Amino acid sequence: MGTSNIEFDIPDGPRSKVESAFKAQQRQDASNNGSREGYSGDFQTVSSVDFHSKEFTDYNEAHDYCLDNAEKWSTVVAVKYKCFNHLKKSGKALKFISGELVSNKLLTLKERLVNEKLADSNLRDKITKGIKEAKSKTIGCKNCNSQVNRKYVKQVLCCPVCSNTLMSPTAVKQLKNKGDKLADINKQIKEETNKLKTKNSKLAKTRWLIAGWGAS
Repeated sequence: MGTSNIEFDIPDGPRSKVESAFKAQQRQDASNNGSREGYSGDFQTVSSVDFHSKEFTDYNEAHDYCLDNAEKWSTVVAVKYKCFNHLKKSGKALKFISGELVSNKLLTLKERLVNEKLADSNLRDKITKGIKEAKSKTIGCKNCNSQVNRKYVKQVLCCPVCSNTLMSPTAVKQLKNKGDKLADINKQIKEETNKLKTKNSKLAKTRWLIAGWGAS
């Protein structure tokens, strides 16, 4: 038995509205897909909606939460989230990229993140190539003193005997610095995203997201 991500969202309203929309979606899926012996990968394959009181600042957070907490092939989760998509056509001086509310600062941070990820990947490739393609056939492990044939060194660059890293202290430090920089940029992105949403919270509309896993 497999699983399929199933979801729909509707404007805010009482829970009875969600229940009605859920049943309507089941009927629509039955009409479009047929039963397929219970493995149609849609809302026919779940039996109920589990309401959670959490309210999220955007669709992505709500979506991840629903999928993490839904009971496969049984229940879907319904939560509320704040939506800004309606503002794209309202004439408001706000920017959207792929439906996400953004600012110039946020775009700059995301560009930095892409560049730093590329730099991190290139650094890892360089370190890996240096270890695996060195002229000597073996490399010594400083932890267990084993002499390891380089052809047995895996992509993770660990000693096959003791699992200690075969990277030099300099390489380890370089990767740590890259990791710290990526973590800092991600932190700034999260802070700027939350600041942007808080600043424009009065413009947001509340919606219900109903999502989970269907049997396929």
